[in-house]
Amino acid sequence: MTKLEELLGALKKKVIFIQTHNYPDQDALATAQGLKILLEHYGKQAIVCYKGEIDKYNTIKMIELLQLDLLPADSIDFQDDDEIILVDCQQGNSNVTNYSGMVIGCIDHHKLQDTSHYAFFDIRPNIGACATIIASYFYENKIPIDTLLATTLVYAIRMDTNMLTRSVSDTDLNLYCKLHKIANHQILRQLDTCTLKLQDLDTYYN
Repeated sequence: MTKLEELLGALKKKVIFIQTHNYPDQDALATAQGLKILLEHYGKQAIVCYKGEIDKYNTIKMIELLQLDLLPADSIDFQDDDEIILVDCQQGNSNVTNYSGMVIGCIDHHKLQDTSHYAFFDIRPNIGACATIIASYFYENKIPIDTLLATTLVYAIRMDTNMLTRSVSDTDLNLYCKLHKIANHQILRQLDTCTLKLQDLDTYYN
């Protein structure tokens, strides 16, 4: 049984909430988007949500150019029996807000913490980017990855491993190469140049 099959077996609801850490970065957003597409492939309705403001220019442009679909968590009326999957974070972290609902799963690449309350978890501290874990689900289960998602995952792996120079594993490198072949390099070039807004220049000047 693959990790994705394990996750699907733990889910009971038709609608699943995918929660990132507060003030999500590119890796959290890409992981959430990839998981959303996977769950929808299997007939689930998946809603990506986050707490906090997204104010980094390259993250804003990523959402725009890669057509990421997400909602502020505070705009959602969570119910006690809602099923939530945490991505790129773990329950109990200071940057994770608790909402009503059941945190049924966790997908992360940071140091392993208490997992006793999850019905499913896939936590791999030896992986450089959480997006790599989600990419592996597609390949292990032979699910096609379109160009837009490949671009999203490539960008996330780049950013979270500092251009493949920090905490990068063989798994990161292997999946990065596969995704790179089908990614949209024009969009990647646009994202690579999206680091500052005009207002930021005023801030640095002052």
